[in-house]
Amino acid sequence: MSLTDTLQSISFNKLIVDLPTTDKLDRALRRLESKADSSLSMDIQSLPEIVDTTLTALAANTLPNRKITKLVALSGLTEIYNQPDGIHFVQKFLDLIIKESSAVYAKCLVIGYLRVTGSNEWLPTAIRKAALKVVDRLPGMWSRRVSEYKLLEEQPGRFLANQVLTSANNPRDIMNDAGLRGVLGGTGYAREVFNQICNVVSQGHTEELLERFWLFTNADHQPIFAESLASYSKALLSPYIDSEADDLTRQKIQRFLTETFKDPRMNQVSWSSLPEEELSVIYRWLTKHSFDILLKVVEQSNDTQQWAERREFWGKYIDAGHVTEAWAALGPAAASIARRMVQEGVLGSTREYAVLETGVDRWHSVIMMRMGDYVITEWTHSGKVRFYHSKNNDHTPLFYKQRYSVDSYGKGLRNDRAPDFFKAHLGDWKFDVRRYISSKMGIRADSFHASLKKPKTPNAGQQCHVCGAKGHLVKSWITDKLICNTCLQAQTKTR
Repeated sequence: MSLTDTLQSISFNKLIVDLPTTDKLDRALRRLESKADSSLSMDIQSLPEIVDTTLTALAANTLPNRKITKLVALSGLTEIYNQPDGIHFVQKFLDLIIKESSAVYAKCLVIGYLRVTGSNEWLPTAIRKAALKVVDRLPGMWSRRVSEYKLLEEQPGRFLANQVLTSANNPRDIMNDAGLRGVLGGTGYAREVFNQICNVVSQGHTEELLERFWLFTNADHQPIFAESLASYSKALLSPYIDSEADDLTRQKIQRFLTETFKDPRMNQVSWSSLPEEELSVIYRWLTKHSFDILLKVVEQSNDTQQWAERREFWGKYIDAGHVTEAWAALGPAAASIARRMVQEGVLGSTREYAVLETGVDRWHSVIMMRMGDYVITEWTHSGKVRFYHSKNNDHTPLFYKQRYSVDSYGKGLRNDRAPDFFKAHLGDWKFDVRRYISSKMGIRADSFHASLKKPKTPNAGQQCHVCGAKGHLVKSWITDKLICNTCLQAQTKTR
């Protein structure tokens, strides 16, 4: 068949489309509105004329026109409440709504309640009581939501929070099905659900409970209510005030909190309102994190023996909770490894550690620790351990800088004239360091060190291999021979 024959055989009457009438369009619009998330983005705070119109109508014991009544029920009752004699006008508005046999008004009232829940005590309670009186008028979808999720229960959010934490369904799907999405997903009732969940989680963690919590709060790596540090802190830190999390849980919680609310060591003001007990948990974890950074970078070097001994020594003080802060400063090679770990996602950012300025061996790094009123610096390779009384010593190194000098003068980390006490890692250095900590800070090492022993006194016939003196001798780390303290100090260069 030719193209001409085909065109002649077509009935063009079949292609005629009737445009819908205005009534049909209005009905379709109402159907779409009923299926939407109902979190309509109307805010009458910028429309004072609506408030004035409403107050004038209420003074005449009547509702304003239908459109304004819906707007006020949805999002305007807070503005009415804030007016002079606001309680009287809100109550009159609710009483008039109850007298109307309108499914739309009933739905708007429920949505208005979901928006303002938690804003104050009287207003949401009054709206909830009014909504309960018109609940039988709700359209099918909202009637099901209110019934299935108990949206008008006296304790807002309690039932829905339980569903989020115990149901097999995805938490976000539960919230969406309950109508708490869009604007409603970030306002009053949704926040009450969040607070209820945080309260439950704060009582203790299980793997399943934390998984549900993460699915609810951080499913898309965009935390909900990201300004609510106090609630997140209570949920995630309070269970570990008197106990410790496993490493994976600790690292996940720590990473989430520091990425969402910044590192408390560099942003102390934003964290300052938290309870001291919760702050002690995050600082304890960050202390371990600084040691973990050193451990990871030192493992890449060819010489780990010195650090292994020092890490074991200080690790016991950390595990006992005596080290309240720690901060690592890395040499050039160690810093290069740390930057690679940031790129691989092992570390959060380069702000989690400092770097040492030029003049230090590429692998050498230092850890700063706070114990009581003292700041302690310890090196991964060579170096000395140094103690500074932070309240009396102006040369005490400051925590959380991004760069540190390694000079042997001024505030350099190798200036032996700056600290109140220092000790080279020679002989049984650990005994002298423990004794200093015990005498100055009152921390008895034998409370958590299982095998503390005082160095043995040399036999009467033994003498210093340099000067021949007898008395208190130690074994030189350099020559592996007995040496007196005077000759030992003469041999030991500042490191």
